[in-house]
Amino acid sequence: MIISQEAIRKILGIEKPVSVSAQEMAKKLKITFFPYDPDKLSDEVKSFAKKLEATLYFLTTYLVYAQPRACFARFFVTLHSLFAAASL
Repeated sequence: MIISQEAIRKILGIEKPVSVSAQEMAKKLKITFFPYDPDKLSDEVKSFAKKLEATLYFLTTYLVYAQPRACFARFFVTLHSLFAAASL
């Protein structure tokens, strides 16, 4: 038996509509990509970062590209609103 989204919201006491698909949730994310030194990352990490960026772009996620600074080392991605999107 499949329960409707409206029934689930009423059971849980949630008043606003909730995003349930990856596409819906991705549209609410704001993700910042920081500059990095390519010599300090493995080929696997660089490949993963490129695939992640392409996937997020495809899902119409709001992408922000930070300006290069010498003091930054790339960590991958900062997820600004992951918890906000997940808690809706």
